[in-house]
Amino acid sequence: GGPTDPTDGGTQPFTFDDRTAELTLSGSNSAYIQIPFNNVDDDKAKAIEFRVSSNTPKESSLIKMMDVLGVETEWEFKVSQTTGSFADLNLYVSSSSELHSASIDNVRFFDGEHKQILINKSEDGSNDTFNVYLRDSINGRIRTEKASETLTIANSNWTGSGLGIGTSLRVGTSFSGSLDEFRLWKTPLETGVLDIHTLQPDSIAGNNYTASSEDLVLRFDFENPFDLGTESTISNHAISTEYNVDGTAVGFSSIETYPYHFRSYERTITIYC
Repeated sequence: GGPTDPTDGGTQPFTFDDRTAELTLSGSNSAYIQIPFNNVDDDKAKAIEFRVSSNTPKESSLIKMMDVLGVETEWEFKVSQTTGSFADLNLYVSSSSELHSASIDNVRFFDGEHKQILINKSEDGSNDTFNVYLRDSINGRIRTEKASETLTIANSNWTGSGLGIGTSLRVGTSFSGSLDEFRLWKTPLETGVLDIHTLQPDSIAGNNYTASSEDLVLRFDFENPFDLGTESTISNHAISTEYNVDGTAVGFSSIETYPYHFRSYERTITIYC
């Protein structure tokens, strides 16, 4: 209520408390979320977006794409401590002849604060281009805004070697921390949308007004804790049914008491309207 200052740009902050949950990962090499990396519109997802936090410095594989036999890694996204709470984030993508990387160097990561991370893949003629972005926020404002240099590769193995049929993603292998959201989009995500998701973690807004129901093909929100040792299915909560796959929790021992393998917590959200 009350008058609005005409010089403040016309937006006002609205702050509210929100109760949510996130998946906790112990750092085990044998416990992870597995997701079929299927085609959408005759191609793989063009954007992978996720929200993580950790205060346990170690080298970890956040995402790796496995071949049909689950043996060879076609590409991988890793975090490696540099010093203290700082880390390098590296996307490694192979081609027919060598291994390539796109990196965000020496960014604050192991501080227990949530990081919103985006991997975009697009095409430039016969080449594949990759960009990695990181955001975090404080008091309703973007605090950290980092991006890798653009990586351009001819004949990358993003879709998998051969036909890429039967490939899968492994999420959280050896990572010690929390996973709050995981999403696959069938189009590269604009960085302005990444900013919105950093400030409003439950937002599923996309590049346009239909993106939340058409471009977002897989979403894990981890809002409903359960025992992953006895029920392994991680349900896909995307509005679109085009992808039509769920995830599988692999290697989690049973925990019989709430919140099981999850952490339930309160957070404060600030939006500007």
